[in-house]
This record gives sequence, C-alpha cells and structure tokens, in this order.
Amino acid sequence: MADNNMNTWIDALENRSTTLPDKLAFAYIDCDGKAVAQLSFHDLMRTASELAAHIQVHSKKGDRVLLLYGPGLEYVSAFYACILAGVVAVPLYSPQNERKLELIQSIADNCLPSLALTTAQYAERAARSLDQASPAMRALTWLSTDTLSAAPPTPWQCPDVRPDDLAYLQYTSGSTSTPKGVMLSHRATLNHCMELRQLWDTEEASVLVSWLPHFHDLGQVFSILHPVFQGMTSALLAPATFMQKPLAWLKALTDLKATHSAAPDFAYMHCAQSVSEGDRAMLDLGHWRVAVNGAEPVRADSILAFNDHFAKCGAVLTMHRASYGLAEATLVVTAHRCEQGPRIQWFDGALLSRNRVQPCAESAPAALALVSNGRPVPEVDVAIVEPDIRQRLGEGSLGEIWVSGTSVGLGYWGLEEESQRTFRAKISGQEKGRAYLRTGDLGFMLDGELFVVGRIKDLIIIRGTNHYPQDIELTVERAHPLVRHGYTAAFSVIEQGEERLIIAAERKRYHPDAVDYDAAMRQILAAVSSKHGIAASEILLLKPGSISKTTSGKIQRRKCRDAWLGGELAIVARHQGARASTVQAPVSPPEGAMPICPADRQGTMAHVVSASIRTWAVDWLCREQELDRSAIRIGESFASHGVCSADMFKLHCDLEGFLQRNIQAEVLWEAGSIERFSQDVAAECLGGTRG
Repeated sequence: MADNNMNTWIDALENRSTTLPDKLAFAYIDCDGKAVAQLSFHDLMRTASELAAHIQVHSKKGDRVLLLYGPGLEYVSAFYACILAGVVAVPLYSPQNERKLELIQSIADNCLPSLALTTAQYAERAARSLDQASPAMRALTWLSTDTLSAAPPTPWQCPDVRPDDLAYLQYTSGSTSTPKGVMLSHRATLNHCMELRQLWDTEEASVLVSWLPHFHDLGQVFSILHPVFQGMTSALLAPATFMQKPLAWLKALTDLKATHSAAPDFAYMHCAQSVSEGDRAMLDLGHWRVAVNGAEPVRADSILAFNDHFAKCGAVLTMHRASYGLAEATLVVTAHRCEQGPRIQWFDGALLSRNRVQPCAESAPAALALVSNGRPVPEVDVAIVEPDIRQRLGEGSLGEIWVSGTSVGLGYWGLEEESQRTFRAKISGQEKGRAYLRTGDLGFMLDGELFVVGRIKDLIIIRGTNHYPQDIELTVERAHPLVRHGYTAAFSVIEQGEERLIIAAERKRYHPDAVDYDAAMRQILAAVSSKHGIAASEILLLKPGSISKTTSGKIQRRKCRDAWLGGELAIVARHQGARASTVQAPVSPPEGAMPICPADRQGTMAHVVSASIRTWAVDWLCREQELDRSAIRIGESFASHGVCSADMFKLHCDLEGFLQRNIQAEVLWEAGSIERFSQDVAAECLGGTRG
C-alpha cells in the first residue's frame, strides 16, 4: 500500500493540501510560454471540494461522471472533485466536433453516467446534438463548471471511499463501436505511483512538464495523478501547442528547469527535425534528468537523433527511459533505467520475422535495431507465452506478452466476457495460479529485459493513438457504395521509421464499371481522416475475392498485409495519400496556374485576401502532401486531400506564420472546403463575421 497513510486519493489530496499548502501543484502554460493559470495544493483542495459539493447534489457514490474538457486546469479541478465526491471519473475530451461527440456518446452508452462536467461553451455545443442522441446522453445532467456562481446547497461531505473502490475509468479505444473502459481502483493507482517514484526518480523537488492529453493513460497517471502523490509541480501545455510548435515544450523545460517529462517516440524525432539551430541556442536542457519514452514502439533512431540534435543544449543519453505499458495495467509494465543510457540491441530481422530471436552485429545484412524496454516494475510478473497453447516460454523465445501484478486493472466496464478473456488468462499447467493480462503484444525477454517487436492483435498505433482496424474498415465501407461490405482490411506497416495505415478494400462484384475511382478514393480518404483523425498512406481497391477470411468469416488482416508486402494483391485502383515528406521552402505557383481571384470578384479587399490565402493553401498542400496542383480541388475539404488531425496542427501553425497573426483553430476545423477556409480566414483577418 502507498505510504504516508495514503489509502485513497482523498487521503493523498488532503495530505498535500495540509503539508504543502502553498506549493505550486499545477500550472498551465500557453503557446507563448506564459503561466496563464496556477493552482497550489491548497487551491486545488478548495476548488475541488467546492465542485465536489455540487457533484454530490446530482450524483451518488459510485456513479460515473464524464469529464469533457479541453487542455487546462479546469480538468484537473474537475477530476479531483470527482475523487472527493466519491464518484467514478471518466476522463474524456471536449465535444468540439461531431467525431468527438460520437465517441462520447458511445462511451456514455457503455458506462451510463449520471452527470457530465464541462464548460458552458462545450455544453452549448453538445446541447445542439441531443435531439439525435442516445437515451444515455439525453438522460445526462450537464454541469458547466466555469459558470457556477451559487454556492452548493450543502457543503462537501467526505464520502466513505475504500481502497478497492473505483477511482476512474480509463477508456482505451479510439472506436465508436467498442469502447473499453479499464476499471482502475484507488489502491492500484496509488501503488503504481509509488512504483513510478522508484522507476523515474521523482521527489518533492521534481518539476514535470507535459503536453500529453489528460485522457491518455500516460498523461493522466504521470501528469495528473503522480504530482499529487509525490507533492511535486506539474506544468501542462496543450497537445496542439506541441504539435504546432515543438520548441514550446523544450522552452518550458528550460524556463522551469524541469527535471521530468514524457512523450511518445514520435515526439523526440519531431523535435530533432523541427527545431532550428538558432532556436537551440535559447535552450538549456541540463536539468532534464528523466525523459520517458512510451505509448508507442520505442525506436533507436528517435533517441539517437534527439540526443545528437540537442547534445549542446545539455541533453544526455542517460536521461532517456524507454518504457512499455498499457492502460489495462494502469500505465507501466517495464521500464529501462541504466547509467549507460538506453540499451540498443541488433537482431537478425529475417529470423525475427520467422519468430526466431538471434542477436547479430550492427553490420549484418538483415540487422534490425530494437530498444530494450527494461525490466518489469516491482510486484509485476511478465510472462512470454505461446498464445495458442498458453505455454510459458523461456528467455530468447518470441511470444505474447502476459502481465500480472497489483497495478493491473479490474477489467473492462460492462464487458464481462471480454474482461474474462483479457484480464484473467491462465498459463497452461498453472490454472490454480495467478491470472494474467493478455496484452496482444509480441515480444521476448533477454537478460531479464523486455523487447517488444510487434502486435498479435491487429491494433494500429499511429503517433501514440490506438485505432481499431474493424472501426476503420466500417468507415471505409460506409464511405462509398463501390466498396463491398465485409471485405475490407486495415493494417499498418513501417515506412521510413513510422507506422502508417494501409487500407485494402474489395469493390462490389456487380457495381457499374463506369466508376470515377479517383473520386471514390478521395471520399474514402476524407471519411477516414474525419472519423478517425488519421490519413491513410495508401488505399487499394481490389478485385472481388481478393480478401482472405478465416473459416469463421473473420478478415485475415495479417495475410492481406503479407500479400501487400509481396505485391500479390489484385489491385483495381490505388491512391497513395499520406506519404512521408520532408519540409521544404514554400513553392510559388507557376505563372498562370491559378488566378489571384476571378475577374468579377476583383476590387474588394475580402476577395483579394481570400484569394491570397487560397493560393497559399494550395501551395501548402502541394508541398506537405506531395500533391500535383491539378489534383487539388478547392471545393473539397483538406481531409479529402489526405490531411489528418496532426497535419491540421501544422497547417494552423504555418498559416499563423504566413499571416503573422493568431487565427482561431475553429476556423480550420469547421471549414467544409478549401474555398470556405480561405473566405473564413480572410474574414477573421479583416475583422469581419464568418458566414
């Protein structure tokens, strides 16, 4: 059990507000590096207990409460208010668009909450969609926490919360059809924070900087929970701030002399590729002792590129802590800590693809670099298991990673059958022994350390975000009538060191032959980008009968992937959308390629500015998406041109750089076409009203 008599998170917060009342607990940093909001531990206890009293009016102990917030300290106060009220918090995101509302509704249908906490802005936006919402959403009470003025009718009453009561549900799915809420107790999460203190060397004097989303397990546990457990300071940035301006993360680490931070693997490479030599001159990373690398496969190239790029700023290899974990185990399963820095080991890639582990020299023809994810955390047993016969394997054998320990969740809320299958697996011959969590990940142990090489399950992880292939496949089949239902395979491949999405779909047998394949591909690309926030690297339309299925009718995605790699698919049409590209200088449009604006519109400032922005947007698409100018249709959306949510952050940043002024993000996200985008941005620049 956690120390200092912290048996629940109520104990932890009360302890910190009493022993460290004036110490800065949380700060929110804007894109300019300014602390625009702060909470001491006393402030956090006061604001959370006041809100907890309101929650207790509308909910009873054990009820689920949705937390629908964007980045900021409003979420922090609301989360701890749920803790103090004795309800089960459900950390989510703001209902800022239709896709997020659909996700929220599917989660509400799963956990049947009694209350939703959010801001007035988002409550109003959600209210406009409630007529078409499910009964669970319509039954919700909505509380706008930023406009509460009246005091609660009764003061906060400390509930009788026990260590094994649920603290919150951590939803792991990016899906709308199969949301999975991991049930995490006070005991499990407090114990895990005690383990993190040992793994990542935190203390009261530590300072953490994080841009990770609060609804992500790494962001929630390390950035929101652990600072209260440890009594340390946590400075938070918006994820969009990092995506638009990675320098802001490093500058905050410099200004605050931060000792700890965490990010997915792609973030370290993003910094190495984006921060200029001039910007590096203002950085001092010498105080940064622990840089956690997790949430997606850890790659040697990312660690080495970051270290090489920022060595003169004080970055050292020993600060990198490669880790493996998942929300089902609260957060961390294994973590690397070594005075010599990360362990990078080379293996024979050809043998590894045939499930054989053989270390080799870096110079070997098929050498593959893998980064050790370290040893299991205390009180956690990691077993490598042959999944078909459930037999435990020895060191150097490739198999499924199974996990058992005190930090493993209790199961998925409302999904007993799946919880039994995933959280209570037994190793053959040890049926009366401990239960294991089946991760679906493929790996092996070597010298007591875990190496992760892939996934048995078909989960797709892109930029640290989980995407379930069956959900992407459903989106594709709904996107265009040409696609044959039940015969689509979505899978991922590694291209230029990054995981990318490939979609293969059969066309209908009896669909008319006169088909505009290009239009169909763009429609599918736009649907996937809009629904899931990612862009497909390649979309293939196949002849009927090309997609293999099992005897029980399940799509054989791995077999389809192998056929794609071997060039064996019967392809009717192909669209290569989100190819990796390097940033180049803006390309000016060729003379006569696109008029500044139609002749009948010249003469008004709005149309001149709009046309200029439209030309800039076309240039941007040509450069960033590697598109021919002739392929760009200004009457269609950015999504239909392969622009995903991560790309939109860069588009926003580049646009503000081009205009030398701030532009509201909603202008980009809500525009239905490039033409409308140009008009709305022009209106904002000129101080007008968007139509």
